[in-house]
Amino acid sequence: MLERLDTIIAFATIMLGISLLITILNQMIASLLGHRATYLKDGIKDLLETLDPTLAPNLEKITNDVLTHRLASDSVFAHKAWAPTRWKLATALRPEELAKLLKLVSAGQPYQPKIEAILNEVNPTVARDAQLIANTVNTLAPAATASADQLIKHLSDKATKAIGRLEGAFSSTMDRVRQRFTLQMRVWTIVFSLIFALAYHLDAVKIYSQLSTDPALRDSLTKASGELMKKYGEVIISTSPTPSSAIQSDSAPASAQNNSMQEKNLADATEHLATTYKEVRNKLSEPGLAIFEVPAWDKWWDFGGLGGLFRILATAALLSLGAPFWYNSLKGLVNLRSQVAEQQQKEANQ
Repeated sequence: MLERLDTIIAFATIMLGISLLITILNQMIASLLGHRATYLKDGIKDLLETLDPTLAPNLEKITNDVLTHRLASDSVFAHKAWAPTRWKLATALRPEELAKLLKLVSAGQPYQPKIEAILNEVNPTVARDAQLIANTVNTLAPAATASADQLIKHLSDKATKAIGRLEGAFSSTMDRVRQRFTLQMRVWTIVFSLIFALAYHLDAVKIYSQLSTDPALRDSLTKASGELMKKYGEVIISTSPTPSSAIQSDSAPASAQNNSMQEKNLADATEHLATTYKEVRNKLSEPGLAIFEVPAWDKWWDFGGLGGLFRILATAALLSLGAPFWYNSLKGLVNLRSQVAEQQQKEANQ
């Protein structure tokens, strides 16, 4: 039983390792092309155009000014004149930061009145809820209508000042942006899975058979499972978007310090990704496994017939499930193994 579990754990370890490499490549591509920032930019443009369609001619400038502002951009290239604009854009923004930045970048611009009108616009959801409360109070306590209306108006004014229409629509817009970004990363995952499987002729059936007949290789990979799961956690943390620092227009030195810290963290995270890629690849480069050996050019086109090509494509499909899937699977298998080993030990002692 343990031998079979070890084989499955070793196989899941390989799948997690290769999936981690794919995840790291995904993040490198996303950084190079500025995917996260450009999707955020498109989301803000959609939001502002929905709130005021007449802003359409100025949206490109407004969004660039907001996302490259020194109080918002978390990019290491924010102050590099030679860098493309998409490399300078912020990758994360909170709704209250967006409102303050819009006010800052629109000052003195022809579209300033339109931006101020948007920022001062009442959130219709809050206004509707306040009216429903007022109607309920009036129905239940008609004698206290005047005082109830005054109280509701006071609460409504405070609520709409705290949460305007811009902030109210921000969350739903960012949800759609997140979905589009996730889909984009999913496409890259599938592409890289196919590239890995075809380039190295990865055959899941062959790998599993090799693990089941080679105890030394199986034990080596089983022992490496814990370290690879740890690497997964490091990769997820290093690639998570860092929220923009709180905007304080009256504290430029503090803001500059925050921006400097963000640049350092971004540079460290990028370097960490490259280092982690090499470490994970080295872990999987077992001589007996030969995962990353590219077949000779004259033999590369020989996939072993239709059956071999199907198995390679099936391996690509397994890799396209993503690192989170293989991490959770491996974690569950490791926990199951410990329980089985403990149970067998108890039975042996009886």
